[in-house]
Amino acid sequence: MQTTLSIAGMHFHAFHGCEPDEKKYGRNYTVDVHFHADVSKACYSDDLHDTIDYVDIYNITKIEMQTPSNLIEHICQRILDKVVAQFPQMTYCHVKLTKHNPPIAGDVSQVSIELEHTK
Repeated sequence: MQTTLSIAGMHFHAFHGCEPDEKKYGRNYTVDVHFHADVSKACYSDDLHDTIDYVDIYNITKIEMQTPSNLIEHICQRILDKVVAQFPQMTYCHVKLTKHNPPIAGDVSQVSIELEHTK
């Protein structure tokens, strides 16, 4: 039984970007991870070991968000790669990374990238 699971609205203040102010003062980011996996065993066992622990996904994301990068594309790919590598039982994974208040000369509240992996 394939199931869709999500951990959404992970908020971070991080120091990514190409502009000096972004590296010095940082920006706010939101990360969402959605994935498919067979967790039917956990549905009956009620045992955390039979599913994918959301805390593990959060910790992977937190570590990658703490590693400064110029591009949100690069950060998003690192998160996706690490999550998929740690949880081979995932058949699909989608990561969305949003940068709030990007340094654009205009009225722009956020920019985002979304990457996905399918087995």
